[in-house]
Amino acid sequence: MVEPFENVYELPMDDHNAPNFELSALIRKWNNQLDVFFKARRKRDKVSVLLITMLLICLLVAVALIIMHVIANVEGSGRLKVQIQQLTLNTSNLERQLHLLLGCGYGWHKFMSSCYDFQLRLKKTWYDAKIDCHTKGGYLVKIDNAFENSFLKSYIQTDKNTHNVWIGAHDSERESTFVWESDNSSLSYSDWVPEEPNNHYLNEDCASMRKKHDYRWNDVPCSMLLSYICEIQ
Repeated sequence: MVEPFENVYELPMDDHNAPNFELSALIRKWNNQLDVFFKARRKRDKVSVLLITMLLICLLVAVALIIMHVIANVEGSGRLKVQIQQLTLNTSNLERQLHLLLGCGYGWHKFMSSCYDFQLRLKKTWYDAKIDCHTKGGYLVKIDNAFENSFLKSYIQTDKNTHNVWIGAHDSERESTFVWESDNSSLSYSDWVPEEPNNHYLNEDCASMRKKHDYRWNDVPCSMLLSYICEIQ
């Protein structure tokens, strides 16, 4: 049975000068509902999960309205800004979890614990591709091991018109030190073309999977227009 949800729309909104504006209470309510969500997910109760998902979507709308109200009325408080950031982070996390729970969603493909959006017909610069992935709640793909790399290659090769493809690795902050844009972590696995990365012409800071070399990795200028892969984990 679905546990009852508290009505977040009934949170006190009349005292605009209250120092914390009831955000602490809202955060507690939010976290409580996430607990309900994950318990239902672990039990694989499909009916409960569906109902809770619908209620959480309503909760997301309420959170967005409350955040806008807070920003409009109490913009100067540092503590409130921290609370707003926490709510925003929780909202983003829930969006990712909903994506995975609902089978990744239309156009996304599941492999192990991640969902992938293969943008093989659309071409963007590395930075624009990154922004598009972030807008969808994810990031440019982070490849952690040979199994994931093999899955991505196999899928890309089903489209004979696909050429080079962006991945999330880059060394734009420190030359020759490639990190993943998703979490700024170093590469624990790589599949570079021999003698790559070489920073040819001193302007190759972004990594791609290169068709000419069976989609092994190569560093190229970030301004190139390539296909790309988004990931949600």
